[in-house]
Amino acid sequence: MSDSFKYKAFLSYSHTDKKWGQWLHKQLEKYKIPKNLAARKLDGSLDRSLGRIFRDRDELPAAENLNDEVQKALVASEYLIVLCSPAAAASVWVNKEVLEFKRLRGDKYVLPVILSGEPFASDTSSENARSGARASVDGAEECYPPSVRFRVLNGSGLSTLRAEPSAADMRAGTDGKKRAVLKLIAGMLGVGLDELVEREMRRRHKRVMAITASSLLGMVVMGILTFDAYRARERAERSRN
Repeated sequence: MSDSFKYKAFLSYSHTDKKWGQWLHKQLEKYKIPKNLAARKLDGSLDRSLGRIFRDRDELPAAENLNDEVQKALVASEYLIVLCSPAAAASVWVNKEVLEFKRLRGDKYVLPVILSGEPFASDTSSENARSGARASVDGAEECYPPSVRFRVLNGSGLSTLRAEPSAADMRAGTDGKKRAVLKLIAGMLGVGLDELVEREMRRRHKRVMAITASSLLGMVVMGILTFDAYRARERAERSRN
């Protein structure tokens, strides 16, 4: 993590998605970066953690301005991860957090994670309503808050220009939970998803091989101990006879 940021990411979500926020927070903070991608510290050791992730414990009531703690955390965060769902799209607080972060850092460092609903569903619903066509997607299924859907230009308010966020998608039939987390991590590390997935598979393979070898060694040791016990019992029997 860059020394200029206290947090690797700020995690923004609706109170409705609190359990998802807690789960993802744990996944990110316990993740170990592959050795050949990890940064080296001044003492020569490898820093294999992503860094601290700021998570608002509860969604605060809608207010005119963000409170001081949240404002400071946004300034001190390299990325903003926003959990996207219909509840998040309707959350005034989530929208304010994303908007403020975009004013500070721009669109590039906002990383959406889709939990449920449909991205840009409200746009499709509006277009169908104007044309008189039957809406194939309900606008209530919109999962992106307005500040995710539209770009912020020159650190000001939301423009009418549609943003094109690249989201990690946890919904069934898409990225899935594990791949979505890796996609998110790849974005923060600045590496390709395939590269990270391949490294993760190699690491998992090594772990399985180590466990297998340990199990086989344990079986051999148990076999030797069992054989020694059997021979000792035979010797004892012969001595008694």
